[in-house]
Amino acid sequence: MADAGSEPQRVALLPLEPAQPAAYTMAQAREHGDPRSPPIAHEAPSAAATAAELADPAAYQGYEARQNMKLYANYVQAADSEIPKLREDIGRGRDAGVAPEQIAKAEEKLRRLTAMRVQLLAEHPELAGGAGH
Repeated sequence: MADAGSEPQRVALLPLEPAQPAAYTMAQAREHGDPRSPPIAHEAPSAAATAAELADPAAYQGYEARQNMKLYANYVQAADSEIPKLREDIGRGRDAGVAPEQIAKAEEKLRRLTAMRVQLLAEHPELAGGAGH
């Protein structure tokens, strides 16, 4: 330690940006976005029912069936990409010593995801070929 009578050395601080009230910066972020945030991925809007489909119950049922098939196809496609990732995560978790209850949670998620995929493909075999996109 230095002598009790000597004064400690001062370190120069870097210049700071001028302070702005939080309300101002929040308003700027609301109007112009936050440059630190990732871009928003917008999905293509789904095709709305036509006036003829809205007027005819049978035609509207066809519209609903098409929408459901798109939903099922998207689920199967997402499951196809997420199941291998989830299996890898479970393996890495085991290797890293993650708590058994956390591993069990992930395994249950994997089991349910796989079961729903199998059920959808059994009920709608046309989804297996990637149809419905």
